[in-house]
Amino acid sequence: AHCFDPSDDILEVRVTLGEHETNKREGKEVFAEAAEMVIHKGFTTKTYDDDVTMVKLNITLDFGRRHRHLMPICLPPPYGLDPDGERECFVSGWGNHVAGKEEDGAFSQILREVPVQIHPKSKCSRSWNGDYDTAKHLCAGDNQHDFCSGDSGGPLVCKQ
Repeated sequence: AHCFDPSDDILEVRVTLGEHETNKREGKEVFAEAAEMVIHKGFTTKTYDDDVTMVKLNITLDFGRRHRHLMPICLPPPYGLDPDGERECFVSGWGNHVAGKEEDGAFSQILREVPVQIHPKSKCSRSWNGDYDTAKHLCAGDNQHDFCSGDSGGPLVCKQ
């Protein structure tokens, strides 16, 4: 949600699916526009709670035929993930991956992914000094692997 502004012109929101390398076309990209955007009603920039926006595309995806190279991602159950630390998870994006170069725009041109471990809620609560809501948040990563600056909106994908 923090990537969108309710006053944004929906006609200017473009979506690219199947992208791997941003500086060249590989033939698997699917281009769409936003037909509708719904920012979570509980979102606030004060706490960044409920930081999610649903974007309805102006096209229908056919995962069985035309868009078989794309795959939908399953949402977690309503009660969330059980952060037992044993689940294999990954984060991915094109964000800045060069430490200290955040202002230089050193973004990756190739989609990058790193494995991360989801941490128990008790560890997250201690790490976030009380700003961790166990009903809404989970934390993942370590001192070497994490989302990069510019990866907002990127997925946390866990194998079942």
